Amino acid sequence: MISFVMAADISGQVTLMHLGVTQPNASQSPKYLVAPTIADMAWTRQSEALRQWLANHPNTP
Repeated sequence: MISFVMAADISGQVTLMHLGVTQPNASQSPKYLVAPTIADMAWTRQSEALRQWLANHPNTP
């Protein structure tokens, strides 16, 4: 399960958080070993894109 949280404080500072939780698996598939790294890379790109969008649209509610 993956949860995403975006919150803005009164000053407009935006916090983007993500939490991924998985159950242990007996499978030794390599995809289970690299998945956390790939997910972190994807979420980092998403947060950078959001940061850039917010910087380009400062008056958007």
